[in-house]
Amino acid sequence: MHDVAIVGFGPIGQMLALPLGRAGHDVIALERWPKPCSLPRAVHFDDEIGRIFQAAGVGEDVRAITDPVPDQ
Repeated sequence: MHDVAIVGFGPIGQMLALPLGRAGHDVIALERWPKPCSLPRAVHFDDEIGRIFQAAGVGEDVRAITDPVPDQ
């Protein structure tokens, strides 16, 4: 038995599993494809998504592989 089942382990499923697991929930993730998609799925995120990355503990990792877009 698991507390949470996540169907689809793409970017959203992964970001959902991380805080749930850290909060002590027993999480199972189900994915039909054996390997991650080789094409980029997200090309932009805003400050709200940045805060979600930070809360999930991956903010520094994301900053290391992204480039900021200057405000216009």
